[in-house]
Amino acid sequence: MADITVIEDKYVLGQSTSGQIQNIGEEINIDLQLEPNNNNATGANITGAVTNTTGNTPVPGAYVKLMSTSYAPIMHAITDAKGEYSLSNVPAGTYYLFPAAPNMELGNGTQIVVSNFGNYTQPLTVTENPNALLGVIAGIVTNKTTNDPIENALVSLIQSGATGSAQVGVTYTNQYGQYTFREVPIGEYSVNISDSGYDSLTTPVQIQQASEIVPLKQQLTPTAPLPAASGTVSGVIKDGAGAPVANADVILYSVTPGAGSTNTLTPIAYTQTNSNGVYLFGGVPTGSYIVKANEVELKNITV
Repeated sequence: MADITVIEDKYVLGQSTSGQIQNIGEEINIDLQLEPNNNNATGANITGAVTNTTGNTPVPGAYVKLMSTSYAPIMHAITDAKGEYSLSNVPAGTYYLFPAAPNMELGNGTQIVVSNFGNYTQPLTVTENPNALLGVIAGIVTNKTTNDPIENALVSLIQSGATGSAQVGVTYTNQYGQYTFREVPIGEYSVNISDSGYDSLTTPVQIQQASEIVPLKQQLTPTAPLPAASGTVSGVIKDGAGAPVANADVILYSVTPGAGSTNTLTPIAYTQTNSNGVYLFGGVPTGSYIVKANEVELKNITV
């Protein structure tokens, strides 16, 4: 490395107060105290232009970041309308230059070695990122009653189309109730959230433009608890020949013992049998019950 001689201001350029000569032969005194120059502008200057690899066009408004070899930030500049940038008074050393611009990929950086008082020209390029044109859905899921985040809730992304709906993504909430779907194309979707102990929730959402970020705040309602000491009543309805009766009307009655052998029957639920003659009543409180069943049919009658 060769020694060079550089002319540098010893003081900051000063300016005195104004004085005025009002009469012929008058003398005035103007003193000025200079401040030492502590800027120590011994570093290098780096200039260049940022262009797009597609068409070699300039990229205005790009950030040019100067980082150490351990990726510690040093300084940055923003390109002008011509895509040009300038970094001044860069200490001697080895660095990486990173150009960053919207919808562009972040490369691995361009290495540059500079010396004090050196002037360097370093062109930089950026490449379009096809995934940057896709949208993002970012949500947070909380308990509607307590507002606490819900962890490990299942989140499904369903795309709506002319031929129907299809699941295109699935994820789980983190400990803060957060989830994201990235690289989502423009279109109409619904976000379905389910978790044990909560009612499921479906929220419609649209990605309307490239790079759009859609925030969602969703609250799940705790599932209502079942009645205490509840049970089920089930069975099979058959005809006289022992064949199952499908679509039979089945009514569940509670039995309240009365005087003597008289019981009071109160209808409390209704259902129909399935194709195998099976019926089921759920959430039935403790007590005594009977069922009554029948099936209707249509007959042609001549009158």
